[in-house]
Amino acid sequence: MAEIQTIARQKKEIPHSDEPPKPIKEFMSMMFQSGPFPPQILEKITDRHIDKALEISEKAQANQIIENKSIRRYMFLTLIVGVLGFSFLVYYLRDDTNLLISLVGILLSFIGGFGAGYGYCRYKI
Repeated sequence: MAEIQTIARQKKEIPHSDEPPKPIKEFMSMMFQSGPFPPQILEKITDRHIDKALEISEKAQANQIIENKSIRRYMFLTLIVGVLGFSFLVYYLRDDTNLLISLVGILLSFIGGFGAGYGYCRYKI
């Protein structure tokens, strides 16, 4: 019982205030001020600024379309080279079937591993 009274006395001696501690107060004030655009900037935006932002967005979209076309061409070229290489391999090793089967198995394993890694990477993004 004496311990409880001691703890109660010590609790009453601790200074208490209704305001949150200073670090919490600073953090809360930062949260209220931060945002996509501070209010001062919103007041200064004009029609020219909006037009410029739209132009930049259009250019970025056009560049993305060009980049996507380039990627598709590269992937198609890679597919053609792969098919030609596989055809070359099958044509010149058609007499030695054991070696051909081993090489095809290794090639398919490599392609499967590459596809799994590519899919995993795309999934993580």
